[in-house]
Amino acid sequence: MPIKRPTHASHTRLFENSKNEQSQYTDIIRSLGHAVGRLMRLADTPAREFFVAYKMGLLDALLEENPRMSIAELSIRSGIDRRQISQYLKQNTITEREKRNKIVMVLTELNRLKHKHFPDGKIPRRDCEPCFDSVCQKYASGDYSPGAILRELVRRGNIKDCGDSIELMSNVFERDTDALEFLSFATSTVNYFVSTTLANYRIKDFSQRSGQRTIYSTQIPVEKTERVHQEIKQLMEQHYVAYRQVLSKHEIDVTAGTFEPIGVSLFQFAPNSRYTNSLHWGDDF
Repeated sequence: MPIKRPTHASHTRLFENSKNEQSQYTDIIRSLGHAVGRLMRLADTPAREFFVAYKMGLLDALLEENPRMSIAELSIRSGIDRRQISQYLKQNTITEREKRNKIVMVLTELNRLKHKHFPDGKIPRRDCEPCFDSVCQKYASGDYSPGAILRELVRRGNIKDCGDSIELMSNVFERDTDALEFLSFATSTVNYFVSTTLANYRIKDFSQRSGQRTIYSTQIPVEKTERVHQEIKQLMEQHYVAYRQVLSKHEIDVTAGTFEPIGVSLFQFAPNSRYTNSLHWGDDF
């Protein structure tokens, strides 16, 4: 019996469906990347450093699914090089070829010049040797312009732009501790959310699922936004007190952190406005 081959029209539909699915997947992952990018921006995390940690987290998740998964299977499922997986299994870490941060190299040289030639901390911008621009050309030529490096170091508080000169304020190139604390808080919240979502997805009996509800409206005009936020927040505070009482009733006298966390996360959609600093919005945070 001859095999019935798909017609040209069905080929086209399959191709279009494939393209639509790929486009949808790309949009979903891009949205996730946008959320992660906001956290990376907050913590000033270089992409290379982030992706090394991401790879380790991905392997953690796969081994949680099956602790006996082979190196080959881990590589296929994750897309990570087998050599890095082997290293991870032996040392619980992944290292990549270290690239010196060129902006840190510029900052280090500026600090050396300050002590050797400019004791007042002010270093000329250009038109002499050595100067800020010449240091940038020496250590970051082809990667970053002197102007881009200037803006980054000013943003971090390492230097002050004095026009014809720069003033070295700090030679320490590090992340904001407050930003790291917030990053820890945010990722913990995301982990709780993902764990609950995955657990609920696998439970077919709705009565056995953990509480997970999202409700919102797209029909509320802007002039009512603040009032709605306040009313929702007041209602959440009432529930928060009740949840706290339930948890306290069942606690025993042991050190905090002894057992796995059990509880509930409440969050209200942050005001969707570029003029609003959502990091400081709400009393609990």
